[in-house]
Amino acid sequence: MSLSVLMAPIVGWFFFRERPLVIFWLSLPIAIVGLAFLSLSNGWHLNVNQLWFLISALAQAIFFVFNSRLVQKIAILPLICVQMLCTGTASLIISVFTESWPSSISLITLMWLIVSIVIATILRFALQFVGQKYVPVSNAAIIMILEPVFTTLAGVIVYLEPMPWTKWVGCFLILISLLSYRGYNFIGKK
Repeated sequence: MSLSVLMAPIVGWFFFRERPLVIFWLSLPIAIVGLAFLSLSNGWHLNVNQLWFLISALAQAIFFVFNSRLVQKIAILPLICVQMLCTGTASLIISVFTESWPSSISLITLMWLIVSIVIATILRFALQFVGQKYVPVSNAAIIMILEPVFTTLAGVIVYLEPMPWTKWVGCFLILISLLSYRGYNFIGKK
């Protein structure tokens, strides 16, 4: 799914003719190789699920680009409310027709559901939208590529997952990609 943030500047170029900087094209292959090292440590096997992930990543990139433009014109709180209401309503309808519901839900389960909605979803999107409001799509996309690095490191720290050399190389390449992109933008503005 992290491919979506790499696709975002390309999608922005396609829809809005916002041409990515040259340094983006130089940083992109480094980030892709880094993602490959992070996610393909057990090998790569072609199957239909990967096509669905690719389509989902493209949809997420389109959302990212259009959302970056919306946060410039609409206040963040109403934007989050509308998006969460639409997503929640659609998910509830799909759930009613495709899933079996328990006859009762414990209070602790309900509490964790509310916490995950408020913290993991609404707060996360609010912070992302604030960030997207103040940076161009290509900058936000390169910064968002750190998500799999943080996820991998959290797995190592919290769950004591093993960290093979391929994941270290992946994290390093993604970091190099980000630093080269951001360093170029920082130096170029002086």
